[in-house]
Amino acid sequence: MKVTGKSYIGKATAGYLIIAGLLFGFLLPAAKAGAEEPVQLRDQRIVAVLFSVGKTREAQAYFKDIPNLDLLDINGMPMIQHIYEALRASRHIDKILVCAAPEVQKRLNLKNDAKTSFIVDQGDAAENVQFGVGEIKKGDLVMFIPSDLVLVTSEGLDALIERVLMEKDADIVFPLVSRFACERAYPEEARTYGRFKEGQFTGAHVEFLRPDLFLDHTDEVNEQKDNLYNLYYMRKSTIGAARFLGIKLSLKYIFGQLSVHDLEQHVHEKYDVTARAIHWENPDLATDLSEPADIQMITHVLQQRASAHSSMPPERASSDRS
Repeated sequence: MKVTGKSYIGKATAGYLIIAGLLFGFLLPAAKAGAEEPVQLRDQRIVAVLFSVGKTREAQAYFKDIPNLDLLDINGMPMIQHIYEALRASRHIDKILVCAAPEVQKRLNLKNDAKTSFIVDQGDAAENVQFGVGEIKKGDLVMFIPSDLVLVTSEGLDALIERVLMEKDADIVFPLVSRFACERAYPEEARTYGRFKEGQFTGAHVEFLRPDLFLDHTDEVNEQKDNLYNLYYMRKSTIGAARFLGIKLSLKYIFGQLSVHDLEQHVHEKYDVTARAIHWENPDLATDLSEPADIQMITHVLQQRASAHSSMPPERASSDRS
């Protein structure tokens, strides 16, 4: 395991990831049904960035008695450990970068090998996307996943990665989950949905980036860094969203006529970034632990899964772990 201190990736990647966070807040609807071509999984390295939400403003507001939410005990292990174990079990992920506070590193059971690196968290959600300069390179596919996505599984991540690899011309890819899928699986979970021409969707909490374009344009993004950070923090603001969309697109959204093509085109014209939103019906990727009420539901789901796994025939249980 490699440990990196206060070193950061070029501001290009960090800046455009703020756009990723912004679009995530707008809940883009599904774009394509999916290509038929076979996926070539080994033409690029898959890098997972597991970033902390343990000391964000949201965590401190809802969990005032917990110094670091990453260390909240969920079924016998720290919350962040659940996500790390899913990443380790993935068939496709080649590198894991864990961005968290030093106290998390002491409690987190990390594998001591080249696949895992630990990076000191800077204590802010926007800054968590700035990571070690030497950890990614051109040609990588970078996946960002937060430390509170406790229900995610390696199988779910692998299926999603295979789908994202089909979007070969996209700089940023966002999975979207329908309201129907979320409420069917977890009806008690409260979420915010966007009403679009294609239906009602919420954003999955996993985002993908191909860093090549951004690593080649660090100066340009550096000039826009402050504006991009402001956009990130406006993503949960109705007024902020309206400012980003403009009058025409805001009116289309109000009347339910805003489509994914409108948003993708707007992003391309405004930032020269190719963004893709894909329809992905896995509600685990849109179910985070954001409020105290979520703990009971998530714990119950994990216990049900453990019980179901323990009741499997040994040969099937072994197959599921492989």
